[in-house]
Amino acid sequence: MIVGWPLVTFVDALRLTRRGDGVPGFASLYSAALTRNVPPNQYAHYASLPGFHVSQIADVLLPLDSRGLHSLSRGRGALSDDVQDKARFEKLCSTHDLTCVPTIAVFDGGTSTGVENLQQWGQSFYVKALSGNRGAGAELWTPTMSGFTSSSGRELSIDDLIQELGLTNSIVQPVLDDCAELRALGSVALSSLRVVTAKGSSIPATVIAAALSLANKPGSLTSHAGSLCGIDIGTGRITAVRESTDREAPVIDPESPLIGFQLPSWIDAVELTCRAHDLAFPSFVTLGWDVALTPSEPMLIETNISWNMSMHQSLTGPLGETPLAEIIDELIAPAQARR
Repeated sequence: MIVGWPLVTFVDALRLTRRGDGVPGFASLYSAALTRNVPPNQYAHYASLPGFHVSQIADVLLPLDSRGLHSLSRGRGALSDDVQDKARFEKLCSTHDLTCVPTIAVFDGGTSTGVENLQQWGQSFYVKALSGNRGAGAELWTPTMSGFTSSSGRELSIDDLIQELGLTNSIVQPVLDDCAELRALGSVALSSLRVVTAKGSSIPATVIAAALSLANKPGSLTSHAGSLCGIDIGTGRITAVRESTDREAPVIDPESPLIGFQLPSWIDAVELTCRAHDLAFPSFVTLGWDVALTPSEPMLIETNISWNMSMHQSLTGPLGETPLAEIIDELIAPAQARR
């Protein structure tokens, strides 16, 4: 890598410079790569954002930094299955009395639990991949006179559906509702609040970034197709909005009417995610929590090892300007002392 880095970054910087579109000059791109280990494509991405100053690039968390955080988590004994397996995640949360989405049934490698619950369930429910999948492929099943109909148009009896699920690795969870404040903003499905927390050795879990995926696009099944809103972690207010468009890349809308909206239950959501990190998943350095803001209280949906740092920094600025910098300093200090 040491030998290849100057050549690879030279080619990337040259390619980006020729592309134009407001990209910084070749000298700036290549210099940042050689002196700060900043990949040219990352430099160009952040430099193109409204309000971003090139001096801030030193405080941007980069892909290599993210891998370093994962390595620190593994060194502290973090187990990825604790967060990637949704059933295991729910069990750990319940053990520590943390409010999370309950489980109706689990199908895993030919074994199943909760089948009796599903047979008696008369309301709508979601079927999701047991591990990973980032919400993609979630299927909504709605009760009918003869069984259940899926969001893709299939109709099965409950017994046939259970037999089909027995061949999968999936989890069945109830449908949650948004609070009235989010519905008033146009949410038509369950919106999701992403809260990123970081935890040091002696520094307790602290929020370093947040974003709201607002399911305000007609026909949305989940929040992935809606507006993406950056959240000020000090106040819980929306400060930036990125809208999906017909263009290849989403655009930030500085005039969005969503800007300034105060998230309901923000303090409770912060307290819930920090408590969950400290009590149930203390070995992880960073985690990205998906939280449902329901009519009664915030509720944990899941948590993620990889939480899209680029998206958060594009919306609310470099993560090096948050408490993450102090936490990283604390974690790497023992290794530096040994050297």
